Amino acid sequence: QCGAVYLNEITRQKTEEGLKLAHATYEGHDDAKNTRTWRRASGIGQHIYERYEQAGWITQKETGAECVEALVSDYLDDGLPVGQKVALASTNQEVLMLNAQIRRGLQRAGQVSPRDFEVEVKTRSGVQSLNVAVGDVIRFKAKFEDKANNQEDAVIEHIGKNPLGGLSISVQMTEPALNGKPRKFTFDTLAFDQFIHGYAMTVHGSQGQTVERSYWLADARVDQHIAAVASTRAKQSAQIYLLKEDADAVAIAMGKHRLKDNALEEERLSQSPAVFEALKHSLEPARDINEKKSLEPEQEAALKRLQRKRGQRSR
Repeated sequence: QCGAVYLNEITRQKTEEGLKLAHATYEGHDDAKNTRTWRRASGIGQHIYERYEQAGWITQKETGAECVEALVSDYLDDGLPVGQKVALASTNQEVLMLNAQIRRGLQRAGQVSPRDFEVEVKTRSGVQSLNVAVGDVIRFKAKFEDKANNQEDAVIEHIGKNPLGGLSISVQMTEPALNGKPRKFTFDTLAFDQFIHGYAMTVHGSQGQTVERSYWLADARVDQHIAAVASTRAKQSAQIYLLKEDADAVAIAMGKHRLKDNALEEERLSQSPAVFEALKHSLEPARDINEKKSLEPEQEAALKRLQRKRGQRSR
């Protein structure tokens, strides 16, 4: 099963950089459950991060706002249709924020109508207000009859008000029917209200998706599984945006074994941006670098790089 998933994911990439990154994110994927040490995890994580660096796909900024601004700008400027790219984030709240900012940019560019219609939609956190307009991409969050499945996207072609206060929304699904014909239909928001904007999604929710380019707002709440999913959605490039002060922590966490998570590790990884100072105490002491028999070459190199970075930071 794992091997089949691995082969499926790495065949998506169409560039040499993407293939190298995909292979790196699946390094050690057959490690036995609960056997990965921090030493091995840091080596794997550094290898993944280095592949991102070598591809030129990392953008580091001083503040979170600058990370978001850079991601949204790159997303809007790449020239691809919305259906061929995706913005990724860790949480639903971050997804809502990215959706709103990307949508504003599309309205300024004239790709989405400036005339908004307000509708109440149902989400996991409750009922919330959502503005929609002609040209918007929406994502269904539940199956709608036999016309749309959960997580499928559609483009709004027309919006009208109905006498009872809801909206009548006509859409075309971004994926055609099996016979190649467009899938078009109209739904009433009083009868179906489970949808959001479709420009961004969580990394977890993106599993199974294929796009040309992805834009990932990353932080230290990452493990190897998340890194593998986020980095293998796109055929062309997988851009990543993070705080400069989080870079070391993200690099280490990318090698963290998903099945070995425990409450203490999760607490450490949620303490961004100071997470590196906590994580470094979980790594083997510096003296282990001299114990060459217990280290593989790339793990030894990774630990030395981390130690040099700590020294540079303290000067």
